[in-house]
Amino acid sequence: MANARHAWSQHTVVSVLRMGALAFALTLVLGACDAGGNKSGNNGSGINLANLPWCDRPSISFQDDGTTTQSILTKWALVKDQLGFTPYLPPTLPQGSCLALAGGSIHNPIIGAQLSITYVLPKIGPLALSEAPKRASLPTALQCVANPVPGTKSETTAICQGVMESTSITLVSRQSTSDLQQIFHALQPNVEWVPSASPSAATPTSTAK
Repeated sequence: MANARHAWSQHTVVSVLRMGALAFALTLVLGACDAGGNKSGNNGSGINLANLPWCDRPSISFQDDGTTTQSILTKWALVKDQLGFTPYLPPTLPQGSCLALAGGSIHNPIIGAQLSITYVLPKIGPLALSEAPKRASLPTALQCVANPVPGTKSETTAICQGVMESTSITLVSRQSTSDLQQIFHALQPNVEWVPSASPSAATPTSTAK
């Protein structure tokens, strides 16, 4: 099981995270579907993010684009007050979930800052969240698309993009768009997410193949 969890965090998770970053560039294309659904939806009972373990070894990496050397910061405490926007995260995730990686940038001359976090959910796989300051040209309504997964007959990757206050948020997962909408509407500001558990405490999870 440990090897399977490592495979998610090293290969599939990276692919999904790249899709999350790409989703920001494709925001204007996401007008294909307006979010309906229950705006008071939630992610159900689960585990607080700070109580979830790392999937593998801890991975926090933020690039400071305001320095000539573009230094890398590996402590969330050094980054959170320099983002320039409020991060929104699910208050809980299902038991058996784990944090694969987190990172982004600060003091970026184009987008200001970015926060990207990827979790691995049991029986589902990666859930990637990518956040940045809202741009005036972006629509505020939650919008979603579902794209076929290459090499599969029926699987899709859902991408939902919306705004909370002054934060632009993109979610990417192999869940349905309705599930992602429910997660989006349950997001809370300034959720503590850095795991307090050591990587060795991670519980083996069964993920989708």
